[in-house]
Amino acid sequence: MIDTINPGDLVRSRFRTEPDTGRPWQGQVLGLDDERAFTGRSKEATQYILASCKESGAVHDVPVLWSFGASARVYFERRGTLSAFSGNPIRSSP
Repeated sequence: MIDTINPGDLVRSRFRTEPDTGRPWQGQVLGLDDERAFTGRSKEATQYILASCKESGAVHDVPVLWSFGASARVYFERRGTLSAFSGNPIRSSP
């Protein structure tokens, strides 16, 4: 687990691994002001996430951009499941 997580940090999650090898994915933390964090989400879902963050004063889930070669996908991950990515990157982050 990481004490502080900032936009741009490279991370891995204990729940996101390569199916064939078990190697961890490399992801990049996005800021809540980054429009990529909400791509593909409805306006209502986006407003709900932002309102929850504002109301609680804390962000429990952070948007992480996971890259898969030519494609990428954002998942909101629990802070406690993320750790700093170390070692040779297995995926390139944009």
